[in-house]
Order: sequence, then C-alpha cells, then structure tokens
Amino acid sequence: MHPLSVLVVDDNTTYRTGLAEYLQKQDGVRVIGQAKDGLEAIALALTLDPDLIFMDISMPGLGGLEATKRIKQQSKEIKIVFVTIHEEKTYQVLAEMLQADGFICKSSVKQDLPKVLEHIRSTMG
Repeated sequence: MHPLSVLVVDDNTTYRTGLAEYLQKQDGVRVIGQAKDGLEAIALALTLDPDLIFMDISMPGLGGLEATKRIKQQSKEIKIVFVTIHEEKTYQVLAEMLQADGFICKSSVKQDLPKVLEHIRSTMG
C-alpha cells in the first residue's frame, strides 16, 4: 500500500508544523505540503493532488469551509478532514454538508488521528 500523501492547512504556523511533524511520524503517511489559508490550500491541492487534507476551519482570508467546498468541486477523490478548535455540533453538520471525510477537535487530535487515518485508508481503493 502506498503512503497517504497529506496536505496540512492551518493559519497557526506553530500548530501547522507541529501537526505535520506528528503526521510524518505515523506509519504510511507522507506530508507533501503545508498551507496557511484556504486560497493556498486550493492552489496546493490542485498542484500536489494529495490523498488527504487536514483543514482548519477558521483562517483569515478564505476559511476552511469555503476552501473545502471549492476543492471538493474540483476533485471528489481528495479526502478532507477538519481539524479545528470548534467543538460545536453546528460545525460538524457543516462539515457533513460539505462532504468532508472527517472532523477532529484540536483538543483531541492525538487521540483521534490514528482512527481517522485508519478510516480514510479503508475508504480508499
């Protein structure tokens, strides 16, 4: 099985690089890029064609919800998992409406991430 190619999107540089480093240590994961906002995420998604994007919701400029909508319009194959501070059910419902492939709260990312990676792998051909 080839490693999952992953793009990490978050406006907080420290969090983004920390998550990328954590993901890089996971078996079968290769971080291929990082983006600081939704516009950069769209551009990198189209050029790098990752298997999976970990997307923050609240970012300056173009946020993660709109970026996800645009990326999903371009490529249904790219999986997108929100990683956010927003724990409210409203955001989870929005994520489902946008056909996101997962939702993780930043407060529990290390606990939930292995399960999400396993789920994403199981949905890929």
